[in-house]
Amino acid sequence: QWLGQHISAGSIHDSAERSFSGPPARCMPGTRKSTLDVIHRWLDDLSAPSKILWLSGAAGAGKSAVAQTICEGLKQDNRFVEVDFFFSRTSTGRNNAAFLFITLCYQLAIAIPLLRQCIEVILKDNPTLVTKTSDIQLQKLIIEPLLSIAIEARPRNCVIIIDGLDECENEATQRRLIQEFISAYQNIDFPIRLIITSRPDPWIRENFKKGGPLIYAITLEHTDEANDDIRAYFLNGFEEIRQRTPSTHGQDTGWPSKNQINLLVYRASGQFIYAATVLKFCGDPDFSPPEQLRLILSTPQHASSPRNPLAELDALYLQIMASVPDKQRTLDVLGALIAVLNVTSGKSGGVSLLAKLPASSFNGGELLDIVEDLLPIAPGASYIALRRLHALVRVPEYAETSRNAPSDPSVTANPDLGRLIKFHHQTFPEFLVDPKRSEGYWISLRVAHESMGISAMNLLSDCALEMTGLENISRGISISGSKLFYCIY
Repeated sequence: QWLGQHISAGSIHDSAERSFSGPPARCMPGTRKSTLDVIHRWLDDLSAPSKILWLSGAAGAGKSAVAQTICEGLKQDNRFVEVDFFFSRTSTGRNNAAFLFITLCYQLAIAIPLLRQCIEVILKDNPTLVTKTSDIQLQKLIIEPLLSIAIEARPRNCVIIIDGLDECENEATQRRLIQEFISAYQNIDFPIRLIITSRPDPWIRENFKKGGPLIYAITLEHTDEANDDIRAYFLNGFEEIRQRTPSTHGQDTGWPSKNQINLLVYRASGQFIYAATVLKFCGDPDFSPPEQLRLILSTPQHASSPRNPLAELDALYLQIMASVPDKQRTLDVLGALIAVLNVTSGKSGGVSLLAKLPASSFNGGELLDIVEDLLPIAPGASYIALRRLHALVRVPEYAETSRNAPSDPSVTANPDLGRLIKFHHQTFPEFLVDPKRSEGYWISLRVAHESMGISAMNLLSDCALEMTGLENISRGISISGSKLFYCIY
């Protein structure tokens, strides 16, 4: 009872705080089936060497919905003891690690009577444990009490679920928590399985890698299955809007049309946050759903209006962009990527310049090398500029870029790695090139193209290539992928 006064009650999956503005996000029946199946198989395999499952995904990919669904499922399964903590960047008490282990300890004590008695004794002897550092709390409030219970009396399937590690106060704390959990498993037979969700931030990925076989990493990717899930989510959501909105009762079952749904699925890019934002906007009881949908599909033309359909997404983008340390360098790199990948506002059917090159033109992460040459910036600078944006942009690791690829000829580089650089959200580049939406993060594509075009001509001039009059250039000189790109650009 005393311990309960020192927890973050709002961080628990079924708390009133998390349901204040509506039910917490969860997977709609039939969606995210492969991801949920993988997690449940891992939980059922007690002999697996991995003890920590790390679920990563872009901002808005649906990680919290998966975590919520797993929590609710395990609570209904008598084979498991489940405790959890949902971080939230905007909620005091849920945006730092001060209450993490106290809250987990409290839930374990409620679920396991034998553990409750042990914890009561520990806190009676040392009540200041609630003010100690996280490593001490993990050791004294969770590990030692669990190990004090006889093996035959311990629960066989005890699971801790931590959602949104990237929303915990700062990078240093996130690193420390991962290291503390890995150390717990490396030093003792820690009788708990751990599921952690987060964005794929580099420092989080780097620290999970240190866990080796202890870590089982899975990613919520933009796949055909994700598109199918998004489609089902849209169809179900629009049907609910039709049922509860009198103004749509006269609409035939063809609303929204198949083409409208297809366009929404494309623009969602596998990210549920876009789908949820669209449905929330269309379901506003003060407006006509068909008119709201028309406004959505006319974005970006109306995205800067007072009734911005993507206001919540824009707020997310602004929050993430505010975390970058070198604003101008980051905007330069993003502008170059938008120009190169041709993901410009209103051109959803555009063809990437990369598609004009032979498949063998690029190796590794040479696209980032090209961006660095065209800006121009130092090798590796583009990776550093994008370091805090991995939730929005998928990039290769720096060690995998072409300039840093293994020199051993027996090591084969991934020829598609350069093409794996992409924006997770179709709406993110649209946001950046709209001055009214992006506020201080606007990118002028005209300026970006002019600057890069001049750099491309200068780089080709420096090559001093004698090509005039050649009937077949392939017989005259071997041109690298980067120089081919400069010519086409």
